[in-house]
Amino acid sequence: MNRNYRYLSIEELNNSLIISLTDEGKEKVNEDGLYYFNFCDYFEDIQCNSEFIYHEDLGDSGFGLTSAPGISDGYYLSDDNFNEYITSFDDSKLYYFNDYMVVDFCEVLNSNGQVIFQTV
Repeated sequence: MNRNYRYLSIEELNNSLIISLTDEGKEKVNEDGLYYFNFCDYFEDIQCNSEFIYHEDLGDSGFGLTSAPGISDGYYLSDDNFNEYITSFDDSKLYYFNDYMVVDFCEVLNSNGQVIFQTV
């Protein structure tokens, strides 16, 4: 399924998410640049209009022993613990950028026009 948002498009495959820049996203890159620290600005429209949540560091979000950036789908914050994510659906998914120690995913997205996040 392909979903188009303001700055980014997301295509869901069986084992991955392909994130691509829209035309408006490319314009924003030319104006503001695309970096790890401002990616949440590009993702804000998606996070507000879907169940996708961007995590700069999955380990800090409670998803294991990794510092990889990731995107969760169908996970929600627990009412009991502010930093604990829970799921209420069997089809919840967690995606991560596998090569985060080698290359910044924003550089890949900027140079290739798309980046792939793998499922856990």
